[in-house]
Amino acid sequence: MLRYLYAMVIFAAILGITGSVTVSLTGPVVMTISNGSSIYLGKVGPGQTFYVNVTSSTYTNSGNYLNIGWNELAVKKAPPGWTIQNSSLNTINLPVLIKPAPDTPTGRYPITFEAVNIGNYSGLGTLTFTGYINVTPDVFKMQASPNILQVNAGSKADIIISINNTGVSDNPFLITLTGLPAWNQTETAIALHHTSGTFTYGIIEYIPGVYKTALLVQSISSPIVYKETNITIIVKRGLLSDYTAIGGGTITFPIIYEPALAVMYIIGEAIKHL
Repeated sequence: MLRYLYAMVIFAAILGITGSVTVSLTGPVVMTISNGSSIYLGKVGPGQTFYVNVTSSTYTNSGNYLNIGWNELAVKKAPPGWTIQNSSLNTINLPVLIKPAPDTPTGRYPITFEAVNIGNYSGLGTLTFTGYINVTPDVFKMQASPNILQVNAGSKADIIISINNTGVSDNPFLITLTGLPAWNQTETAIALHHTSGTFTYGIIEYIPGVYKTALLVQSISSPIVYKETNITIIVKRGLLSDYTAIGGGTITFPIIYEPALAVMYIIGEAIKHL
């Protein structure tokens, strides 16, 4: 008799576990969540936007599949000053937009979510869970090569940049270089969350010299999320730099060559603006 009762208790417990209502989280991490659960979402920079997404489909307590069981995912509690946009209603995916305030101190913060079955028409009720997000400027890794670059004046050279986005935000990055005369070129790079990307940043310099430059990779939405590395660029004198220097009188030839030199100068200037 005791064995029978013990078996019935275990069987009922199994039914309770397998028949419990859950919600399927698809981003920024993938897992199945039951009511009252606590999960770790990842890390994000202050001022960066990220999404928490669940699917509307689920199973009822009786095991019936519902294509749209959950009608909305909503944030019930978040730190003050954060931007929150609850999901749309009755869509296959139910993403919530979250943006920590730009001045949020580094730390781990709780966010309370509710998956809602409006009017309880499917008998799912409301499922509540807590997601913890780590706010920190350290949400990506960056490498650039080479750290010493040699190039002929007027010729294009490439810097190869690797960005490993370890955070949960898909916000783009800006790539800039300082330290070259009159250089002010900015490129945009998109490295999605939890992915790595390789990008090419091209530079051109017409004035020979040795330049100590700083390469900066910075989040568009959060200026304090950045990485910087130093690159020495050695610009060697080339034919194009000699052509353009003619206009400044730095190359002296016999007067009989002046018409040809004028043409060479024009060629140099034209190439610069291609």
